[in-house]
Amino acid sequence: MMIKTSIPFRKSDSKYMQYLISKYQARFYELYENFRSKSNLVTFANSFVNQIPHRMKHNPIVSHQPENGSLRITYYPSNNLIIPLIKDVVESPLAGTTGVLTKTNEEAVFISCLFTGTGYSHQTSSNE
Repeated sequence: MMIKTSIPFRKSDSKYMQYLISKYQARFYELYENFRSKSNLVTFANSFVNQIPHRMKHNPIVSHQPENGSLRITYYPSNNLIIPLIKDVVESPLAGTTGVLTKTNEEAVFISCLFTGTGYSHQTSSNE
């Protein structure tokens, strides 16, 4: 199994795309088919994305893969989440690629370091 920690894209705002559309007559193409995620994950994501303010996409995302994957929501009763998260991932019978999304670069590096020595390959990527 490979663990991939992702550093989120910062200051993403649809107003910039709206500006390009209105000022330069840019075209907006809505891509709605997800080729990587299983059907139940896409359905789960669709259940709350419409709550995102000024979201430009209007159609729900559709999974290319009809089968369901493993989807688990875990509640941690503490603000100190990194150590319990690593423990949970390492002790879970996961297969394939698992994504760990972080809010800051520091969290991504810290999580990546904690996976060192667990037997899982890991990489850190950024959308910045």
